[in-house]
Amino acid sequence: ASPAGNSSADPLKLIADKPTGALIAVIGDDNSEYIFIGTGVEFVAERDGILYLGINEGEVADNAGAFIVRVVVTR
Repeated sequence: ASPAGNSSADPLKLIADKPTGALIAVIGDDNSEYIFIGTGVEFVAERDGILYLGINEGEVADNAGAFIVRVVVTR
């Protein structure tokens, strides 16, 4: 899958209404407010913390591959 994800069904994915396997993010390790990134997005962080990137899937243990991501921070 590309960062946009695909149409595979996954009832355990983290953002239910977004494509399976899509690139997502979360800010902070105690947060479950996931941000859909897909092939690109601009957003204002609602909190301080580490930016974690992952994929929108419930079971990631069987996955392989990588995305190249460019993050630009402006203040």
